[in-house]
Amino acid sequence: MRRFFAPILFLCLSLLCSACDAEKLVVTKSFARDEVFRVETSSCSVQEMKVYLVNLKNAYAEIGAPEDLIRENALSFASQVKIMNLLADRMNIRIEEPEREKATEAAAEYYRSLSEADLTALEDITEEKLRRMYMEMALAGKVYDYAVRDINPEISDDEARTITVEQIMVGKGRDAAAAEASIREAEARIAAGDDFLQVLQVYNEADTARVSFGTGEGGGIPEQEAFALETGEISEVLETEEAYYLLRCVSSFDREQTRENKTRIVTRRKREAFGKMYDSFVEEVTIQLNEALWDTLEIPEGEHTTASFWTVYEAYFPSE
Repeated sequence: MRRFFAPILFLCLSLLCSACDAEKLVVTKSFARDEVFRVETSSCSVQEMKVYLVNLKNAYAEIGAPEDLIRENALSFASQVKIMNLLADRMNIRIEEPEREKATEAAAEYYRSLSEADLTALEDITEEKLRRMYMEMALAGKVYDYAVRDINPEISDDEARTITVEQIMVGKGRDAAAAEASIREAEARIAAGDDFLQVLQVYNEADTARVSFGTGEGGGIPEQEAFALETGEISEVLETEEAYYLLRCVSSFDREQTRENKTRIVTRRKREAFGKMYDSFVEEVTIQLNEALWDTLEIPEGEHTTASFWTVYEAYFPSE
């Protein structure tokens, strides 16, 4: 089952609507000493937040992710897990005993991996606290799975079909007549036997000469006409509001790209299905941020290296 919180997504925008969470943040002064934020009756402690912050920092050390981005993603992820656990309660979704056992085993494995420096950075977090965190993540995962349960993972070749074309695009800009004259000149040269690629190099104004795309992904290219071309076929002059085109079909069915497009289609549909349910619920809750604590909560420096919090989770609750 594809978990909504795959770690690689953190710095590439979560599948969830982080902006919605940010808009719901309310600053208040009534907090426990180590309470970073509260979502209704659920709260996040400094220890929990340090687990997210430290693991994200170490996981993305090589790419030098900015600290502000790490903090933003940690806060977003933590609040989303809490919100989804509240949603699970609303939907009567529960953690079963086998899942509890897996969370216990995962916590034990991750805790054993921690060095003294790691434990110091994580505020001496306990194995029991880690177990509860893993259980909350597992419950959030069950909510996600429920939301996308009706999404058919089987996408037909026709629906996901991806083609590859070479394009000569001439933008209309301020002089549509000159643009048309230019594309007609290119068309005449091709008709006279000039090589398409050589003509393309002279007339094409697009940033790229060769593009692969599926339905709805062609940008300004006239898709209906493009998909009607056979491999090797050259289109007539095609006109849109913005430009004129000549297309040559390189591949009318790119098998590898089509396979990848199937994955993108399923992912998009799952994101949409989950987002609809999540966004509806998040409007009902208020996230209270302990701003004084959050503003002073730093990502620890030092010799800590732990970065396997999510990797361990995936080992016990794998994506399918």
